[in-house]
Amino acid sequence: MSVRLGVGRRMDLLGPRREALEALSGHDDVTVAADHTVGTLALTAETFADLAELFADLDRAIVFDPDGVAIADWRDGSLRFALPAEVVGTVGEGLDDAVVDRIEQLG
Repeated sequence: MSVRLGVGRRMDLLGPRREALEALSGHDDVTVAADHTVGTLALTAETFADLAELFADLDRAIVFDPDGVAIADWRDGSLRFALPAEVVGTVGEGLDDAVVDRIEQLG
């Protein structure tokens, strides 16, 4: 996954939030700057827990499948995700009409 957090090494973080940022900084492809953190890392139970601890600071996160296709994109407080076309209708059956109207079908 690829992430951008609005928190960096010069921020006043204590306790679990500081530990989570330090854990993320240990990944080879993650850079912790003074005021933000960016990079790519494997989505594991540990990285998920670290990101959950820093969720309030999460600007963007994109999860890719093994083929490199973006399957989930968190940006500006909205989550967009991809589904196989054959299951979109099934998902829509369990949603309110207003939510169903927001389903985008690309392709």
